[in-house]
Amino acid sequence: MTRSLSVRCLVLALASSTWACSTPASSPPEPREPHSVFVDTTRPSTDGELALRNLDSSIDARLASVERNPSLLATRRDAVGLLLSRAHYRGTFDDLATARRLADEALERWPDDPTAARIVADVASAEHRFDQAERQLVSATELGDTSTTLAHLTLEVARGTNLETALALADEEAARAPTYATHVARASLLAALERYEDADAAFLDALATYRDVSPFPLAWIAFQRGVMWAEMADRADLARPLYEEAVRRVPTYAVANVHLAELEVEAGERDRAIARLYALLPGTTDPEPAGYLGELLAETDPETARAHVADARARYDMLLSRHPEAFLDHGAEFFAGPGADAARALRLAETNLTNRRNARAWVVALEVAQVAESDRLCAWREEAARNPAQSMVLRHLVDSLAADCD
Repeated sequence: MTRSLSVRCLVLALASSTWACSTPASSPPEPREPHSVFVDTTRPSTDGELALRNLDSSIDARLASVERNPSLLATRRDAVGLLLSRAHYRGTFDDLATARRLADEALERWPDDPTAARIVADVASAEHRFDQAERQLVSATELGDTSTTLAHLTLEVARGTNLETALALADEEAARAPTYATHVARASLLAALERYEDADAAFLDALATYRDVSPFPLAWIAFQRGVMWAEMADRADLARPLYEEAVRRVPTYAVANVHLAELEVEAGERDRAIARLYALLPGTTDPEPAGYLGELLAETDPETARAHVADARARYDMLLSRHPEAFLDHGAEFFAGPGADAARALRLAETNLTNRRNARAWVVALEVAQVAESDRLCAWREEAARNPAQSMVLRHLVDSLAADCD
């Protein structure tokens, strides 16, 4: 998420689509109708911290089983899925390395098994290695897997490509089998196409089909809705109760807490945000909480701020060496801000654009180019204007740069 780079163009930034520039294409009306969002706080679910402890135990058990009997492909598949889940909620990115090792071993052992191809595709997608994920999904389909459609749709959203065609297919899937997964796929595509209210309704449809008591899907949908409203539709007012719901369901949900802390800072609740970020540090390897703390404490406690920034820099260095595609965007934001290396930030943002052209990638690139005072800013602004994927945040950013480029 784009927070406060040294030069901030927007109060809140970041998106998952892209927009237009000095020659605006036809734009949808600004999504200013909703005054609130529906949050079901009465729905029962397992305590979030208990669920995370259970997740830890499940991962330990499956990894031990794989160690005892490496030939159990189903157990390996389950272990990878659980590791990716923990990496998302806790920000424990060592889990990505373990998941990738298990996936690579699976493909080596079972090169003609579609399950092995799907495992590799799942890990590659989580690490934003989208081309490899696509290749493995194609391979899985050729080997007989008939359930790759939703995974393909997820890749289209992530890359910001073929969105209208993908939405038509998602509509068909949701009509044929109205499940949690099909409604989520449809919601994500509607959001990427700037149909925010329709997307929100589709996310609620997904919740309506969910019958379990695990807090994870409930927290995940609350977080995704929050990201859509704040970082795509430019409606932070609608996002805050959703981020609050996500962390109520899973209190140490790392990325949701960081997003909520940003909104708390914007609301003048700086001390609350700082306490929230400090609470995350013991349980995560995500560098973003430390980096943001460094930014927030720079004036009031510069020595502590420098220590947090150094910690975040070391973590980004490690993650960018191990899983570069997955951390290009956040790395670019960090080095354009508290990491104080605008040239490196620009390189990361440009590489990110070669990997995907959704709106978030363009927002990051434009803001980093502005901080770096790069001569690429106006050319990128023009290119972002013609990009098929869009968001309201990116539209506002491109408009705000008009004076710099006209």
